[in-house]
This record gives sequence, structure tokens and C-alpha cells, in this order.
Amino acid sequence: MTEGEFHIDMSKKFKDEVNVGIACCSFDKIEHRGCAFNGNLVKKLHNQFCNSNKKSKDGNAKLYAVSIYCLIKEILPKIETLVICCDESPSLTKKYLLEIINNNIETQEIEIISIREYRIRIGDPKIKSMAHNLCNIYRKKAPKCWRHKKGIPLNVIEIGFNELKEILN
Repeated sequence: MTEGEFHIDMSKKFKDEVNVGIACCSFDKIEHRGCAFNGNLVKKLHNQFCNSNKKSKDGNAKLYAVSIYCLIKEILPKIETLVICCDESPSLTKKYLLEIINNNIETQEIEIISIREYRIRIGDPKIKSMAHNLCNIYRKKAPKCWRHKKGIPLNVIEIGFNELKEILN
């Protein structure tokens, strides 16, 4: 598609409270970045921001949006279209992500679409996100810094509880 197209995908859902990997990659897969949250951090985030309701679509979408923002904030000027996989509610995630972007950085217009909309545009109902395989790699390798250089070199973005808490409040 275009040079400014980036895909975001998540390996597991936050409600499962297990290790979660999130990856962002360009359409050509040349540039990618990602992060991993361990299960304890996910539990702590749920207790703090989702009122201990694991099935809260609103809380999970907000966590996903904040995580996406932390991944893309440095490359925001390069992004024209952001394709988000439907791991959490796409409409809520889009709403919160646009809110966070508009509050923190003044940028050009960014088009945020779900993978479903992307499939309709492309005309291929079976196409997967470009970041689909990378998110599992980040989930498994990101917590172990000695594995970052084995296989696909990773660009791990460290995102801590305090950074997430600051953006969520």
C-alpha cells in the first residue's frame, strides 16, 4: 500500500492476564518496534484502571490505546495510516488513541482503521496484519534481553507502569 502505513497487533488479550506482546511494523516490515508486558504487570494494570473487571471492554481498550501510543509516539510523523487488529474493541481503541494523541502531540491527521476495514479496502478477506507474527516474537523474546539479537533483531520499547499510569490519568 503506502509508505506511511503501519500495522499494530497484540499476541494475547489483556483480560487473560498472561504475558502480552504488542508489535508495530511498517507495511514493508523494514521498520518494527514492540513491547511485552508480563502477567503481573497486566494484573496490576487491571486492578488499578479497570476496577478489577477483567471483561471490561472499556478498560481493556484504554490499556491497548495507551500501549499503542507508547509504541508509536516517536514515529508519529511517519504514520499516515494505522491498521489496528481487533484484539480489543476497535471503535473504543480508536476513540481513546485519538484522544491521547490529540492531548499529547499536535500532529497531522492520522487515519486509524481496523483490520476488518483494511480487508475490505484491499479486497482480500483472508489477509493478516503485517505485525501478526512479530507480536508473538516480542511476547517471547522482549522480557529476555539476551535474546534480542537472536533471530530477528528486536527494537524493544521499554514501557513501565509509571509511564502507563501517567498517560491513563
